[in-house]
Amino acid sequence: MSVGETLKKYRKKCGFNAKEFAKKMGIPYSTYSNYENDNRKPSFETLAKLCGVFKITVDDFLMESSFNSDTLINEREGLGLDSRAFAEKTGILYERYLQIEECIAEPTEVEKLKIAHVFENEGRSTITRQVLKDLATMVKENTPSTPESKELFNKFNQLTDADKAKALEFIDLLLKVQECNKS
Repeated sequence: MSVGETLKKYRKKCGFNAKEFAKKMGIPYSTYSNYENDNRKPSFETLAKLCGVFKITVDDFLMESSFNSDTLINEREGLGLDSRAFAEKTGILYERYLQIEECIAEPTEVEKLKIAHVFENEGRSTITRQVLKDLATMVKENTPSTPESKELFNKFNQLTDADKAKALEFIDLLLKVQECNKS
């Protein structure tokens, strides 16, 4: 789900039409409409204000928005890193990282894990939780989508049933730890 779709979903839950909600938030209707139509992304401060009205955290809101380029860029910029420095930290080739940022290519599960690892080390866990949830879903639903994820999935399938259960418990535990850390 995109940021705009997620905004629309929560606005409707609050019982407002877009014009009423924009007025309540003190945002020009045209600006808010651009947010919902994914023509423009709200700043972090605006998103925090919107989430306050929705009575959810920004992390929870972003979790509903899929791993996407805008989230990646905003989080990277939040670390004060340019694309080259961030790519270097992740160990992803700069040219490949640019393709991910520019939506030319989807990141593989391995690349998502590398990106998530950097954010986790920097205390930013939104993307990390999404990657772990995606990974758990892939394993539970038997739906690897890329050569890297198929390799990861094949390695997972080589585990004994007891070890598979432990691996899934570990992923669930990591998600719970991150939930506690965000509180």
